[in-house]
Amino acid sequence: FFRAFKQNFKQGLCLTLLAFLIILLLTADFWLLSKVQIPGEVLLRIVLYIIVFLVVTVMSYVFPLVARFSCTIKKHLKNALLLGVSCPLTTVMLVVVNLAPYLFLMLKPGWFFRVLPLFTLIWTGAAAYLNSWLLLKLFQRIQRKSDGK
Repeated sequence: FFRAFKQNFKQGLCLTLLAFLIILLLTADFWLLSKVQIPGEVLLRIVLYIIVFLVVTVMSYVFPLVARFSCTIKKHLKNALLLGVSCPLTTVMLVVVNLAPYLFLMLKPGWFFRVLPLFTLIWTGAAAYLNSWLLLKLFQRIQRKSDGK
C-alpha cells in the first residue's frame, strides 16, 4: 500500500489540484451566471452543465487509471476522456454515483443535512465499492483485449 501510495502521490496530487482549480472556476461561473442577467443565459447554463459532466467523467476515470496503470498525467487524462466516451453506460453510472450527494443536496437540502452523518458514513464506502466494482470489470476487459494483441 505505502509503495503504491508513494509512487502515485505526485500524479494524484497534481490531478487533485487540477480538479480543484477546475471546480473552483466552474463554481465561479455558475455563481456569476446567477448574479448577472445576460442574453443566452439558458444556453450558457447548458454548456456549463455539459462541462461539469465532462469534468466529473474524466475525474471518475483518471484517479483509478493512475492507481492501476503507469503513464504520464496527460496520457491518463486522454485515456480517461476516451474511456468516458467509449463506455457510456459505465460513465453514466460512475457520474451518478459520484454526483449523488450533490444531486441529493440540490433536490432535498433540508433532508440532506438531517441525514448527513449517516450519508457520510454509508455513502462514501458504498460509492467507493460501486466505483471499484464498475471500474474493475472495465479494466479487466481492457487488459484482456491488450493481452490478446
